[in-house]
Amino acid sequence: MSVRDVAHDALHLPDSDDAGREGIWAIYFADNTAPREVSAKFLGLGSSHRVAHTEHVDFGEPFARAGERCRACRWFETRIYWLPEMRRYLIYNVGQTVVPNESLRYKAELVVSPFEVVEVLTTRRGSGDPFLSPPAAHALAMGANFDEGIREAYVNRAIA
Repeated sequence: MSVRDVAHDALHLPDSDDAGREGIWAIYFADNTAPREVSAKFLGLGSSHRVAHTEHVDFGEPFARAGERCRACRWFETRIYWLPEMRRYLIYNVGQTVVPNESLRYKAELVVSPFEVVEVLTTRRGSGDPFLSPPAAHALAMGANFDEGIREAYVNRAIA
């Protein structure tokens, strides 16, 4: 199997420079669990991170308070991997934070087809039309460069 336990300090999340690279990646499959090593090809990344902080810095606050939005303090990242030994795609979402006393949030989901990757990354709110968030769309676009199935699913998707 291509998954095994790994020490926390071995955790390395790939960035856009790693796209298309095969490697051993440390993945948390759920919050409050130990990371596991996964042998996979990293396909793409999307992030909502911004460098500039919002208004909280104007009021002398170095970090956004609970419930306050600031994409320099808290942001979302999604990554797509291909696990050849398992013949599965892995969608790995991380809620990042630099706010003291907050912890990162993790969600990992294995799917069989590239079309399922698009489906998992699709957002639905209330009765509105489904859409791809900018990070999800960016991860798919990047992944389309390195995986023919992702390319086909991305180009032929039914949502914007």
